[in-house]
Amino acid sequence: MTEAERILPDVLKRIENLLLDLKIQKTILFRMTGCPNGCTRPYMAELALVGSGQNKYQLWLGGSKNLQRLAKPFLQRMELNDLEKTLQPLFDNWKSNLDLDFGDFINTQDENYILNLLNENQ
Repeated sequence: MTEAERILPDVLKRIENLLLDLKIQKTILFRMTGCPNGCTRPYMAELALVGSGQNKYQLWLGGSKNLQRLAKPFLQRMELNDLEKTLQPLFDNWKSNLDLDFGDFINTQDENYILNLLNENQ
């Protein structure tokens, strides 16, 4: 459906830079795939992008680092150009709860609250 393997290093760098800018020094289990077949097991990641059209990705959130909990789809067609402005409100809110892993933080929040954060900068 769209790029994944070739652009993964750039996407990882963009996420890493956003975390560094926010002074967050925790890791996030991230996965990315170009189509919904799930070959990279994105549905278990704390944060995952799944291809849903040219330069568009589903945003999955809330899996666990120990791969015991599935993520949930929150956005269906996020533009890759919007990655930072989409994730920043989530990371800003997580920053006050860094005792939790990112996926655990997502799962402690109401889904509507997460959706509101995602739509804050849209």
